[in-house]
Amino acid sequence: MKLLVLSANTGQGHNSCASALREAASLCGCQCDITDVFALVSQRLSRMIARSHDRTYRKRPGRSDAGYRFLEKHPRLFAPRHLIYRVMSLGSKAVGRCIRQGGYDGVFCTHVLAAMILTSALQKEKLSPCSAFVATDYSCTPGVNGTDLELYFIPHPSLTEDFLSAGIDEEKLRPYGIPVRAAFVPVADKRHAKVSVGLSPECRHLLVVCGSMGCGPVAEILRMIVPSLPPAWEITVVCGTNEELRRALKQEYAFQSRVHIRGFEQNMPGLLAASDLFLTKPGGLSTSEAMAAAVPMVFVNAVAGCESGNLRYFTNQGMAVSGDTPREVADACIGLMNHPSRLDAMAQTLLRDAKGSAALSIVQEMKKAIG
Repeated sequence: MKLLVLSANTGQGHNSCASALREAASLCGCQCDITDVFALVSQRLSRMIARSHDRTYRKRPGRSDAGYRFLEKHPRLFAPRHLIYRVMSLGSKAVGRCIRQGGYDGVFCTHVLAAMILTSALQKEKLSPCSAFVATDYSCTPGVNGTDLELYFIPHPSLTEDFLSAGIDEEKLRPYGIPVRAAFVPVADKRHAKVSVGLSPECRHLLVVCGSMGCGPVAEILRMIVPSLPPAWEITVVCGTNEELRRALKQEYAFQSRVHIRGFEQNMPGLLAASDLFLTKPGGLSTSEAMAAAVPMVFVNAVAGCESGNLRYFTNQGMAVSGDTPREVADACIGLMNHPSRLDAMAQTLLRDAKGSAALSIVQEMKKAIG
């Protein structure tokens, strides 16, 4: 059985979800390929979209949030014969050709625009693979109403009404969770996990990550936390692809032995396993990975938009806290670092609510649908 995941290079969340699905497919004896849906249309288009996305998140997050709110209020823009759907349908031939040439039995979409392009391809190119949308946020993203696929894998049953309102039939919904790689699991021995990433086994560890592109007021929040850092704590900051931020923080904390600055990080499972607290923007994948690893979170709402739903979900469940300003976010971190019992209670909540492998359940459901 051959499966395809149509992803997008707009941040790493969609690709991380795709990797989790491919990993699960391998365990189920299936071949699974991952393709950037925009690169199928044009490599230049893919690079342009990725650069624009990263630049907006880093420099103009308010613009991203405003755009998201506008699209929420104008769902008709995604409907067939309207603007965005018509633009997306231009990629249907390229996607259809990829599916036909690859001989794929099933296709997952980890981005809503990929799901729109696939919807158009299925209709125009007369293809019949099993098709599915895999949501990567704890919300119903604008554009879902412009899709018509066979299955919709959503993060939680509480989102059912939102997807029904977007016109998705209830029998298509599968509330299986957001797929994360199997490496994100709670560890019994955090001391060993800390040693494996170069930390003291005796320390408590705050991990700071703001997306793969390193966005948000990270530097400002750090300046508030570091002077109040409790004696037993160390901090690792992952700057992602933001080289400007990495260089600035390297220079600023060159003489702070308890502050470790990293660039793009491949070993996120290891760093999360070694962490007692996670300061992050509430991306759908990063929050799901932290939940799988049972690491309490503090959120900086750097870009809002689709991530506001993630923030609400995890704070309402008692798995995370947040603040409206950098000062409030910093104070939330310091408060938790000074009260280990609160951290332990949050970790227990995460352990209780963490599900089994969403990725494995999703692939198994796809195999069942294919027959």
